[in-house]
Amino acid sequence: MDGIIRTEISPQEARVWLADVIKRERAKIEKLQLLRRFDSLDPLDDVRHDEAARDAWAHLARSGVNADAPEGASELLSSTIDLYRRDLASESRRRIIATASIGAR
Repeated sequence: MDGIIRTEISPQEARVWLADVIKRERAKIEKLQLLRRFDSLDPLDDVRHDEAARDAWAHLARSGVNADAPEGASELLSSTIDLYRRDLASESRRRIIATASIGAR
């Protein structure tokens, strides 16, 4: 963005860059299936997702970030555990943790 302000890149180059950023961010969102969580207007569905989130965090806290979903887990719980595992192991999450660790010193 600084390059745009300093006019080091043309408006066309800025559009191409921004389109690429949007494409990459949409791919991340789709990969993490974040949109699926917000599709429903049903309060009972929200409760199911909240319970799955609670149970997924509890399972990962007990069993570790590399643990598979427990046997017999529902598809929702399994996918929530997988979502959290991928997020916690992601490069961006590692950078956030590293930055927080440096700031805490």
